[in-house]
Amino acid sequence: MRQPPDGVSIVITSYNYEAFIGRAIESAASQDVAKLDIVVVDNASTDGSWGIIERAAERDARIRAFRHNSNIGMIANHNSGTERAKHEHVLFLSADDYLLPGHVARLLAAHAKHPEIDYVYSSHIRVDEQQRFLNYCNHPGFVQAEYAGGRNEFADLLTYDCYMCLATTLFSRDNLLSTGGFREGLVAGDLDLYVRLAATEAQFAFVNAPGVAIGLHPGERSGEERYVATGKQLLDHLDIMEQHVTAENRHLYRGREHGIARLLQAKIGNARRYPQGLDVLEGVQARIQAITDRLFSPTSSAHPNDPAAAISVIVLGSSDVEATMDAIKMVVQQKQEGLEVVIVDRGSFDATAFLDDRARPFRAKLLHLGDGVSETAAISSGMRLTNADVVTYVRPGIRWAPDHIANLTAIFASPKVETVLSPVQLVPAGRSTEPGAAVNLIDLGIADIIPLEALAHRRSLFDRLGEVDARFGQLSEGEFATRIVAGSQTLSQPVPIVAAEFDLRRSASALRDPHGYVAALHSFHSAYDVPAEARERRERHVERITLALNTALAARTPANQEQLELALRGYAT
Repeated sequence: MRQPPDGVSIVITSYNYEAFIGRAIESAASQDVAKLDIVVVDNASTDGSWGIIERAAERDARIRAFRHNSNIGMIANHNSGTERAKHEHVLFLSADDYLLPGHVARLLAAHAKHPEIDYVYSSHIRVDEQQRFLNYCNHPGFVQAEYAGGRNEFADLLTYDCYMCLATTLFSRDNLLSTGGFREGLVAGDLDLYVRLAATEAQFAFVNAPGVAIGLHPGERSGEERYVATGKQLLDHLDIMEQHVTAENRHLYRGREHGIARLLQAKIGNARRYPQGLDVLEGVQARIQAITDRLFSPTSSAHPNDPAAAISVIVLGSSDVEATMDAIKMVVQQKQEGLEVVIVDRGSFDATAFLDDRARPFRAKLLHLGDGVSETAAISSGMRLTNADVVTYVRPGIRWAPDHIANLTAIFASPKVETVLSPVQLVPAGRSTEPGAAVNLIDLGIADIIPLEALAHRRSLFDRLGEVDARFGQLSEGEFATRIVAGSQTLSQPVPIVAAEFDLRRSASALRDPHGYVAALHSFHSAYDVPAEARERRERHVERITLALNTALAARTPANQEQLELALRGYAT
């Protein structure tokens, strides 16, 4: 097992950032690390940057200053700094950014806790030229909780773009040098580097705390605009895809093709906004087509690392730790070989260590999001850590048949099956099992009728049909399930899932915000076009929901709440 690092080199790259370089050096020097090496590499600045750097090096022996006679380019300057670093572990900092207190110590602590991990990175914030806070960078590729390994970073980087940031990442100097360092000729050298490292199936850990302040200022923003406007952003992305969307990496992006293609289309859309970008786009049509053909080309044989036929279970925990543990125990009792378990803990305190003990037979991946995080974010974050071909869900209060996962595995052995929808029995608390109505597919787009626990689907549908959409408010989960079923080849599973407790989850949410629920229902209806007859049924459904809400609000009795729950699910519509 690799020994955790005991020293860090911080490489600060500088070019004409006289206004910022002093702050960057100060932030590096103030990091609480015993063995700290600060390498400042100036790229032949023509302003007063070098004088500031020299004076800082005279005051602090940990600071070593180097200056090029001529500007060798941003990427070459990073490689130059890597070669000059003394320690095995390296962090890069641009002169217009600065490190927040405790950043390097947090990365080192995470590495010490998980010595099997290759690289550790964190989140960051954005500031203006006066170092005033602008926002927290909540990148679409982020998981909303700390994790250590288990994520397909290769596919996610090509799906969500570069959600890692050089100044937030603890690198291995030897690995960087052995893999050629930053590839010259690219402005997007960071994305290329991360994808190259991920292609080796290196493991990353994420520290969910901002460690760096990224400076946004006129010079930085105009540089970014020139990068997009000239078409260079698109050219870089095509180059990266040509390098990495290969037969050798097919096992890393199988099932993720649509998400990767969407990011490519976004880069194309960026280029279309500018005249020079349009000229570039016209000249690369053949490259785009070749990449797309390669991305979606069928393969004659599976890679030995393909997770086909395996199933990921996302356990959506709650503040009721005991009930969450019961759900984990039920999953463990499935005794299905190759089962991948992702536990998303949303309790008021971090119970992941306790939950991990219950899930040890599966070496579960655990995320602690806290009780303020929406279920929409919990589902999306849990999905980020799934790698199996099929995904299903479970929450406290759900009871599976002992062979439920085995049944799903057998059904999904047919490549024609994309989604399995199991009937659900709703059981009011304290009562014997009473079968509820099975989902009628004719009702799709009318009511929020599909409990998430009833759904099992190919993971590829998450990329093809889109993630859980928070815009649908209380119906986001139901809209996601409806979208998956409506957009795939669906097979009804004859063995039902049994809800052990009728917990009135949806009715309680609707009662807290009845106007919000009705508004979400109208948004849900607007998203799905249905025939005229179904539109009439929609109107009746909304009327029935409104009546049921008013009745339940007035009476506040379990019986009325149960009737509301059935109405929300579309039963007896």
